[in-house]
Amino acid sequence: MFIHNFQTRFNEKRWWKVRSKLQNKSNQKLRSIFRVLYLRRVESLQNANTGLGTGKKESPICYMEGKPNLPHRLNGIIIARNVKLGKNVTILHNVTIAEENKEKITIIEDNVMIGTGAVILKNVHIGKGAKIGANAVVTKDVPEGATVVGIPAKIVV
Repeated sequence: MFIHNFQTRFNEKRWWKVRSKLQNKSNQKLRSIFRVLYLRRVESLQNANTGLGTGKKESPICYMEGKPNLPHRLNGIIIARNVKLGKNVTILHNVTIAEENKEKITIIEDNVMIGTGAVILKNVHIGKGAKIGANAVVTKDVPEGATVVGIPAKIVV
C-alpha cells in the first residue's frame, strides 16, 4: 500500500532536477548529504540504484550530462558510481552497469541505446550511437555506431 501511494506521489521531473543540482555542487554541506540520502531512499522504493554519492573521493557520483531516457522508469536499473552517461542515453529496465576498478570510469557516450537486461562490466567505453541488445553482457569496448548482442557481447553490425 505504501509503495503504491509513493509511486503516485513520485515526481520524476523534480527528482532529476534535484539530482543534477547535487551532482554539480562542488562543496557538499550537511543539508546536501541529507538530500542524497533522501534520493537514495526514493531509488530504493523505485527498485533502482543510480550511483548517488556525496561527491567526495570515497563516495563519487555517477555523472549524467543530460537526462537519460528511461521508458520503463527506474525499474531494476543499477548504475555504478564511476559511470559517465552522455546525452540522450536510452536505458530499458533491468539493466546493470557495474564497475570492476574503482579508479577507472565507465563511459557511455551520446545517443546509446541499452536493451532490456543488459549487463555492462569492466569499466568499458561505449561509443556514440552504439546499440546494446537485450541480455547482452558487454566486457569489451564498443566502437561508435556498432550493435552488440550475445554473451559475451559481439559486434553484429
